[in-house]
Amino acid sequence: MAALNLLGLATALGGVVYASYSGAVSLTDSTVTDCYAFRGGVVFASFSGAVSLTGSTVSDCSAGSQGNGGVVSAENSGAVSLIGSTVTGCSAGYYGGVVHSSGIGAVSLIDSTVRDCSAGSTGGVVSASGSGAVSLVGSSVTRCSAGSVRRVELAASNSAARQRVER
Repeated sequence: MAALNLLGLATALGGVVYASYSGAVSLTDSTVTDCYAFRGGVVFASFSGAVSLTGSTVSDCSAGSQGNGGVVSAENSGAVSLIGSTVTGCSAGYYGGVVHSSGIGAVSLIDSTVRDCSAGSTGGVVSASGSGAVSLVGSSVTRCSAGSVRRVELAASNSAARQRVER
């Protein structure tokens, strides 16, 4: 999707995009505000290709009280990338205030800004389980938190990288 402005969408899976057994999902030069889903406030991908947000602004999106991935929830899919994007005020009730990944490729935040995001349990920014490496490159993370562990946790269990950024 290119040059898209979305406001106030709500659904069960993927507040903007639901991808199941499909190809890649791309949001480019888009603005997404106030979207909600039980899983994947903006994108839910399952058994699909890579998910990328490039040059986009996402604010105040969330996954439900027991939900995962305030912006992206990806399961058994390709890599997840945020490139040159800004994410503010996003949250998940459980895992991954910005990204929740399970059984996927790498998770990368490149030249992006993440502020005021949270998760009720772990991974105020990224919660990764059974996934590839988690990387932050040239990115800024500010005032993010996770409930039960009291820190932003970029936890890539069973992967090449484990990074933790203290509050």
